Amino acid sequence: NIVVEKGYEAGNSFQVIYDDVTTIQASAELIVDFTKEIKFGGNIEYNSYSLDTQDHAWNLPMLKSTLLATYTRKKWSAGADLFFVTDRKDEITIIPTSSTNRITNSAYFDVNLNGIYNFNEKLSAFANFNNILSTNYQRYTNFQVQGFQFFGGLKYKFDF
Repeated sequence: NIVVEKGYEAGNSFQVIYDDVTTIQASAELIVDFTKEIKFGGNIEYNSYSLDTQDHAWNLPMLKSTLLATYTRKKWSAGADLFFVTDRKDEITIIPTSSTNRITNSAYFDVNLNGIYNFNEKLSAFANFNNILSTNYQRYTNFQVQGFQFFGGLKYKFDF
């Protein structure tokens, strides 16, 4: 058994790595208002990295994409978002043994739903349902996202 005395020794902290990086990025976004109530859209971002000394652009995805849909009525609206990120390369080092392993954080989808009800111009209620598929993924190595999440509340606009 390896005894870890400090939290950062367990491979759950970040290290800064310097390199000269050339990034080529292409992105596109399209949002279409089909009707006054219905909106669909999405974006995509492609990245290509050239590095001088490192083998990979650590934790940087080649492709990120978002799809969205919104339905709006007089007093309420509902929406959905779908996020996709391709796999990312990383290195993990456990300090007591100084062993370094190269790993790949898997690509992931994240689906979110949201809704708002406006009681009047000042008061509204909202609800967000995040990661509704309860997908178990890591945004960064050893930084796992939470499963299904619900967040809701009231919003009041003050008039100063």
